[in-house]
Amino acid sequence: MALKQSFFDLLEHIGTTCTTSDLFHANPDANIVAMRHDVDHDLDLALEMAHHEWKLGYKATYFLLHTEAYWNDPDFSLKIKQFSEYGHEVGLHVNAYSPWVEQTCDNPNKLIIDALEKLRSCDVHVTGVCAHGDKLCYKHGFINYWMWEELRGDSPELTEDGMSAEGIRVNDEAYQISYPRNHSLARENGDSIPLWNLSMKEHGIEYDAAHMSQDSYWSDSGGNWTRTGSPMESDLSKGKHQVLVHPWWWRGEPKSIFVMSPARSGSKWLANFIDKATSAVGLHEWTLNHVREGNEFLSDNQTSRNFLSLLNNPHEITTRLKAARAHRKLLKRDTVECNVYLEGSIPEFMEVFGQTDIVQLFRNPVDVTRSILNRHWYASTEDHVHRTDGSKCWRTSTQLERACRYVKSANEAIGSIAAQELEFSKMTLDQEYLIEFFTQWGIVVHPLLASQIFKHKLNENQEEPVPAIEKWPTGVIENVEQFFRDDSNRFPRISESRDVSFRKIKAQKWRNCDCTKAHKKRTLGGLRLSGSNNQASTCVFFGSKWNTSSGGGVKISKGLEYLITVSCKKLNNKIRVYVLYYNTNGDLLQRLQIATLTQVHHNLNVVLKPHVEASSFSIGFYVDKQTEDWSTHIRSIGIQQRKLPDQYDVTEMVCPQLHDSSVDVPVV
Repeated sequence: MALKQSFFDLLEHIGTTCTTSDLFHANPDANIVAMRHDVDHDLDLALEMAHHEWKLGYKATYFLLHTEAYWNDPDFSLKIKQFSEYGHEVGLHVNAYSPWVEQTCDNPNKLIIDALEKLRSCDVHVTGVCAHGDKLCYKHGFINYWMWEELRGDSPELTEDGMSAEGIRVNDEAYQISYPRNHSLARENGDSIPLWNLSMKEHGIEYDAAHMSQDSYWSDSGGNWTRTGSPMESDLSKGKHQVLVHPWWWRGEPKSIFVMSPARSGSKWLANFIDKATSAVGLHEWTLNHVREGNEFLSDNQTSRNFLSLLNNPHEITTRLKAARAHRKLLKRDTVECNVYLEGSIPEFMEVFGQTDIVQLFRNPVDVTRSILNRHWYASTEDHVHRTDGSKCWRTSTQLERACRYVKSANEAIGSIAAQELEFSKMTLDQEYLIEFFTQWGIVVHPLLASQIFKHKLNENQEEPVPAIEKWPTGVIENVEQFFRDDSNRFPRISESRDVSFRKIKAQKWRNCDCTKAHKKRTLGGLRLSGSNNQASTCVFFGSKWNTSSGGGVKISKGLEYLITVSCKKLNNKIRVYVLYYNTNGDLLQRLQIATLTQVHHNLNVVLKPHVEASSFSIGFYVDKQTEDWSTHIRSIGIQQRKLPDQYDVTEMVCPQLHDSSVDVPVV
């Protein structure tokens, strides 16, 4: 997030800053300004501030709050090391009394020990602490540094009475805490603990930031300087000074950037890099997959299984786009979303996000084409998941041509609205290119975090039935490359006059069902299934099981595609539908989710081409743990088949020597 200009004005006014440790150890006659940051809320925002200070040559101390949610950030250790790499000091923002009075902890000392141990395990030298001004301090009457015996003084009932939770004198009575005359802290269950009973020295602590020898102290409590006056109105060039800046109050106007591309262009890798190595929130395909309920945004994936239905509903698209816009406003953070589906709804997107910055992530279209083919796009002639380009010749196009048409139309649509291009080839090979690119957009890239994330590869193909481009026949390569250059089309066509009807096949009865943690009951009209709300359930049909065919399943013949139909009623919860592929030994090869049945969408009609190594397949239901018991009535599950058109399958074109044209079509 871009910080407010006023923060940079403050740094310029101060001129030079140091850490609070430097202030603590400074000579009495030193001219020094210690910059202190109490990180009450957002660790990533603080890290962004640390980056800017480092770039400008300033030093500061960041006190980290051990009771805040960011303490459990999975990348906590790396981020703490990054503070140190930037040349800053890290200290502990103490809030150990608050959990004790709330009765979520019985040993404040243990909290301190654990917190210091966690920080020091990040290879940082922690010698300073400061007290957190928690709201509970004013509710229950305590200050978090009242635990340290070195800070007690001879008469705390006099010196500490009326202090604020930060440990400074204030005029506002609402922020004046009365010191307990019995020198102890009590909680509602009657327990009490003595104050001033812990030793800083025994914890390896040299100083508390609120107890420094200094000429002046400023704090931006609540986002303003009302308690202490503003340092901007004083000359800090002489004497010893401490300036407390809470990063949370210096947030600028957040940016919203969309990175669009065709699928398989590196968008998931990029979103992960952004989220873990930069100052922005990195999102991957968030928009269109969430709905809003009040200020809650619920996941509702529509792009993986119901995308074509969504594209035919502009009103629903607009509703989800508006939810995404509201989500960004509530985040109050710079946001960069990588999305491969928005190019299909650009008119609606521009209406809702008209002034948003758009970047095109561009990867060699031939490589993208091969990658999506290895993800089995358009493997069947009726693909209800992936979009078409709207051309008249789509129905007579081969699998390879359809993939090429999708990639080209997506790139053209994105290129018409994008302000800048990010190159995949440079992005994945040159870390400096990526850092420079985001710097231009005002997004900070943290070097240490980036170096850890940059080498990670995500979402790689696990299998590659379509070989590397250089292994394709020369003529096919030339056709594809020429298509992307000037739209000339020399792809073979498939016949519209072929037999397009599906035929029933011989298979075990679908009601031969194996259930795990679910109940089944045969009826005259089908099969009733039900399960408990507190455990996941599976149901597999056609005599197979979740992990093995067990001699059942639907036998597969080469060169065919299959129509899967499911009809159910009285469905009270979500059911994920899978096709399960088995090898000749009956071992499970793959589970592929093909749909999600809901109360609204409770029927299924999907065409698929089987896994190339599969000998048989079956249909399975998976039900997650639910908030209530689930049940449904399956009326029918049908399997039909038909021959794929000649030359439709991409493998016939790019590796014809491996393709067996013989087809066995058992019908009834």
